[in-house]
Amino acid sequence: MADQPVQINNINTGLASTNNGAIQSSNNNNGNSMNKINNKNKKKNSFKVLNKQRFSTHYERTNQYNNNRAATSRFGYDGENLDDYHRRYGQELYWRNKSIKKVEQMSAPVTTVTTVATPATAPFTPEEDLFSIAHQLFDQYRIAIFVLTGTVITAWLYNKLWVNRKFYPSMQLMQGKTVVITGGNTGIGYETAKDLLRRGARVIIACRNMDKGRQAIRQLRWETECKEKSIRLMECDLCSFESIHNFAKLYDNEEERLDVLICNAGLAWPQYVVTKDGFNSIIQANYLGHFLLTNLLLDKLKKSRPSRIINVSSGAHKRVQSIDWFDVFTQFKNFHLLGVYASSKAFQILSTYKLKQDLLAEGVDVFSVNPGWVRTSIQSPMREAIGIYRFIIIYPILRLLKATFAKTPKAGARTIIYCAVEPSLEHSSDLYFKNCAPARTSSFCADNKTADHLWELSAKAVGLK
Repeated sequence: MADQPVQINNINTGLASTNNGAIQSSNNNNGNSMNKINNKNKKKNSFKVLNKQRFSTHYERTNQYNNNRAATSRFGYDGENLDDYHRRYGQELYWRNKSIKKVEQMSAPVTTVTTVATPATAPFTPEEDLFSIAHQLFDQYRIAIFVLTGTVITAWLYNKLWVNRKFYPSMQLMQGKTVVITGGNTGIGYETAKDLLRRGARVIIACRNMDKGRQAIRQLRWETECKEKSIRLMECDLCSFESIHNFAKLYDNEEERLDVLICNAGLAWPQYVVTKDGFNSIIQANYLGHFLLTNLLLDKLKKSRPSRIINVSSGAHKRVQSIDWFDVFTQFKNFHLLGVYASSKAFQILSTYKLKQDLLAEGVDVFSVNPGWVRTSIQSPMREAIGIYRFIIIYPILRLLKATFAKTPKAGARTIIYCAVEPSLEHSSDLYFKNCAPARTSSFCADNKTADHLWELSAKAVGLK
């Protein structure tokens, strides 16, 4: 029993030395931890000067924790070790910094930006797009547009006030007169028929297309309000000698008089076609057909004297300076831009010149008329005549020139009407008229020998000899 207290004392002494060692090792560990924390806090303090007070509080709490930790076990105090404590305190520090920044932002001057919500704009319509493009083009090509607009207006005024000016304002009446117009269903012939109907004349329209002729008759009656007996439609195809003979025979049997014969119908741009009589279609329609018709109705004209014959010609006759007598009525080797149209008009003036000399003493006046360049359907088949490639190049140019220099059918008919109704032209020696006034033909179309030779060939061609 005496040995037991000594053993207990030794145990206590061992426990005390063990505790002292544990406490010393704990103090060493705490010292190392404090050095790391201090170094870390110094770095944070160098970057965040405004948080000095917060970090000093952190140091106090850490020292207090270490002092308590030295007197207790490892899991003393609140059951939390130093690593868990720093982790928890780091989260508290994060949220505290975030709240401080929020306070600083609230204390700083606030700049408010007001966003105004505008309604979404609808997409542009095609009209608006077109207007925008036109506006841009106008800004970019302003000078060119002004020059072009001025040119167009000038050309329009020139055509309106000069080319289509009124030449013959006379209202000479034609009461009791009978007038035959070939091709009176369209173009210049139609306007001539309308004017003569308003002057009181009886008009007989000779055309090959009866459907278009009936339509023209209805339109003329509606526009002029003439009587039904004042206008008549008769079939006459100038490209057929048989049709011409039938017309002349029917006219002699049914009509009493013929005061004015207007040879107006014609072709300009058809393809080279041979008629059933064996001639070029242009030559026969423009010249030979009218040559035969005039001679067949000549007796009726002489009975109705003073009477008149008017051949509608063209200024293109001046391009002809010679005639190939071996190919006079076919001319398939004619490569001129106007084809045989110019030749047919030259032949027409030559025959007019010959006929005027023969009939001057008979009381029948013969005139050749140049209506000018007129916007009529005579130029419609141009594409088939000259080919698609030349048509693409020439047609746009012709359209522009026609808009400036061409006459309307009404203006083109004025010289024809003038020669048909003007009293002062009775027994006139003038042959060729343009713009309601005498004009000069080419010297070639006033040659006696050429006119006589052409007359003989023409008479043989149509069967009069």
